[in-house]
Amino acid sequence: MALHNTHSIRHSRCVPILPAIAHEKACCSARLNSARRSILAALVRSLPTVFNCIVNTTYHTSYKVTGDRRIYYDYTTALPDIVQIADHYFVDYGVVRLWKAMMHASCTSATNCAHIYNIALANVESTQFPGTKWFSKDVTMDHVWNAFIICTLLEDCRERHCLLDVGQTINQNEHFIEAMSDRNRRMRVYNQPLARRHFCAKCTRIYNHGDITNQLVSVVVVDGVVVSRPCCSVPNCWVHLHTPQDRFCYVHSARLEQCAIKGCARSVVSGSLTCDIPAHQESEALHTLRGKSQFRLHECLERSRAIHGRLANVQVGDDNDGTQAIGEEEYDVKLGKKKRLRAQFTRNYTHCEELIVAPCGMIYAHETMHNAEGVGSVAEFICRVFRDPETRPTHVFFDNNCQLALHVQNDPFFQDIGLSVDVFHFECKHSRRPPLH
Repeated sequence: MALHNTHSIRHSRCVPILPAIAHEKACCSARLNSARRSILAALVRSLPTVFNCIVNTTYHTSYKVTGDRRIYYDYTTALPDIVQIADHYFVDYGVVRLWKAMMHASCTSATNCAHIYNIALANVESTQFPGTKWFSKDVTMDHVWNAFIICTLLEDCRERHCLLDVGQTINQNEHFIEAMSDRNRRMRVYNQPLARRHFCAKCTRIYNHGDITNQLVSVVVVDGVVVSRPCCSVPNCWVHLHTPQDRFCYVHSARLEQCAIKGCARSVVSGSLTCDIPAHQESEALHTLRGKSQFRLHECLERSRAIHGRLANVQVGDDNDGTQAIGEEEYDVKLGKKKRLRAQFTRNYTHCEELIVAPCGMIYAHETMHNAEGVGSVAEFICRVFRDPETRPTHVFFDNNCQLALHVQNDPFFQDIGLSVDVFHFECKHSRRPPLH
C-alpha cells in the first residue's frame, strides 16, 4: 500500500500529456488545485504523478470523461501497469492478476481477497494514512470487484481491438452494467472463442476401420449446474432485476400491487403482500412465522448435516421436475374448509446454468435455464452453439437423452448426432424401452 498525492489542473488551453507534464506557458500559469491523498494497492511502490487536465474533457489516470461518457485509454498494445478503480484508489495490475488467480484457483471470495491483502501485502506505511469519512486506507470487497470487472473488460476490449466506453453515472456500480451485458450477449451468441474449433486427444478420436478412414469422432457433455441467481418472479422473464432484493423487474413492477397468492389478481392490503381474503392473509402469517421461528433453524440444521455428516446418513430426494419454482411456497390453510395455497412471497431464482463441456474440460458455452431444464431449451441450446456444421459433435451425452431423442427425432440437425442414454438414468428412471412416437 502506497500513499500518493493527486492534483488537478484547470485551464481551457491546457494540452494534456499523459503522464501529465505541463510544458506550455499557458499550462504553467494554470491554477493548481489543492493536493489530495490517494491509495495505491500494489506489491511495490510505483506510481507516477497524476493530473486531471480539463480541456472540455476530464483526464484521469486510466480514462477520460467527455460529457456523460467514460472512455478508457487505448490499451490494445499493452495493458496498464496501474488502474484507477475508484476515486482515491489505484491498483497495480499485478495485484489484480493475483486476485483473479485466487478466485479461479482456490475459489477465494472478494472479501477474503481484500482481507488477505490488508493483512499480508499492505505496506506498513499505510497505517500512518489518516482515514476520513470519504475513504479508508483498507482495501474492501467493492475495490476487489471493481478491479476485477474493469481489468476483465479491458482485456476483452484488447482482444477485440477497441476502446472501453461506458456511461459516466453517479453510482459506481452502474458504470459497467451496459458493457458487461454486451459481453454476455456476445458470449451467448459466439461462445468461447478458443472452443469453437477445439479438438484434442482427450475429447476427439480418429477411427480407421474397413472402408472408413480418418473418421473424426468427438463428444460433448450437456449438464446443468445449480448456480442460481435472483430473477423476476414472472415465468420466462429475462429482464434483470434492479437489485437482488426485488421480486419483479421494472417491466412487471405493477405485480407488486397484486396478491402474492398464485391465481389471485386482487389488490394487496396496505403493508401486506396479500389481499383481504382471510385465507390469503393466514398464508402470509404462516410465511412470516416460518421465517422467525425454529422452522428456519431446523432447515439450517438439516443443511448443515447434509454438508458435514456422513454420506450414508444423507437421504437423496426426488428430482425437481421444475413445476414449483424455488421462490414458491405451499401452505395448508384451515379456515373452515382445508385448502392448499401456493404463494410467491419472496424473490424467485433461476433453475440452473446449463453447460456444454468437452471431456477434456473445455467449456463450449453456458445458458441460464430460468424455470426448468426442459429438453426443448436444451435442444435449442445445442443447435445454437453448434450451428457451424464443421464444429458439431458426433455424440452428445445428456442425462435425459431419451426425452431429447423423442423431441428431436424429426429434426435434421440431430440426424448424424448420437444421443447416448446415461447409465444411471437408463437403470433407474424408467423402463428400458421407452416408446418413441
